[in-house]
Amino acid sequence: MINSPANNLNDIGIVFVGPIIGITPSLIDTFKPIVDQGATLIGVDIFDDSYERKTFWKIIKLTMHPRAHSNRIKFANSFPEHKVFDKIRDAINQLLQQGKKKIVLGGMSGGFIFAGRIIQSPPDQEVREHSVYELRRHVVGLFGISPLIFYPPGVHRPDVSLKLIPPKIQTLLFFSDGDDIIPPGTRENAELSAKTYSHIKVRHLKCGEFPNKSKSIKHQYFGGRDFIRPLKNVFWHPEAEACTMDMVHALLKELALIENKNG
Repeated sequence: MINSPANNLNDIGIVFVGPIIGITPSLIDTFKPIVDQGATLIGVDIFDDSYERKTFWKIIKLTMHPRAHSNRIKFANSFPEHKVFDKIRDAINQLLQQGKKKIVLGGMSGGFIFAGRIIQSPPDQEVREHSVYELRRHVVGLFGISPLIFYPPGVHRPDVSLKLIPPKIQTLLFFSDGDDIIPPGTRENAELSAKTYSHIKVRHLKCGEFPNKSKSIKHQYFGGRDFIRPLKNVFWHPEAEACTMDMVHALLKELALIENKNG
């Protein structure tokens, strides 16, 4: 667990883009140990009442319904992605205004695609034309939890190309052994990138390495107990979550020691 001295992450600002279920209270609480050490976290929910209202039944339709996969494909193809980039831009600006000198982007599941696309070089056309592109020079790190790197067949939206992540961006990706949501080939893509590029690291979480060996580590293992009220997250795996946070904390400590070149 995290036992380092407090206030060693004062320069770090984190923008974390949530998965399709959104930003839940316990997902934010999961980051409390690093927030207690000086980092500031802003969670970005892909939903917003002004363009896509999040409701209980909408989340069920996208996650637990028998036709959830086809529903997600339809949802992704019609979703106003630029609105999420607006929220990420606003979050980065807020952190910079608070005096944070180093920005770290993170994302869970499909949220990682938004985070990853911002720092690709060259960026895709939508990012290039968005004002968030101007803020990418402040980003020093990237992490993904059960990250989607590319969408499943049928979704016609830009993916993340790991080979386009600049070498200065330290990148950490977490996969779990029981994840049956990520598109086929995702792990293989990440592993090949990690073997090719030294700034990309991959961590595979296997249930056998934790005390609760009988509990498979699923896509939604991270983020605490809640899924969406009134449902609990039955896939929450506290040991795997703690391991993930320890490694994210180690990444942040490493980034905090790097000389800031953004002024």
